[in-house]
Amino acid sequence: MAITLKYRLLKWPTDLAILPPPPQSSLSPCPVVGYVEEGALRMQVKGEPEAIYKAGESFYEAPNGAHLVSANASDKEAAEFIAFFVCDRDTPLSVTVPETRDSGNH
Repeated sequence: MAITLKYRLLKWPTDLAILPPPPQSSLSPCPVVGYVEEGALRMQVKGEPEAIYKAGESFYEAPNGAHLVSANASDKEAAEFIAFFVCDRDTPLSVTVPETRDSGNH
């Protein structure tokens, strides 16, 4: 019995979007797979340790993980990465996380 392999080739615009880091913490309701093309990224998602991803490395972010750190790891070299958001067309790619006050600090 032959097993069929189904796949879909996706096309997307090839324009490069250069975006500044968001001013507040954000999250993606979708899973995100990223690949660092150049430089290095310093990232941390809530509940995870801070990590540095270098050119040629990939990363995964589970849905609804709030970004605590999202920055270029270098102050001398540019950093570029590709992010693949795995969600339907109606789901926003990024949502601002409302700031919460620590009840212990008044």
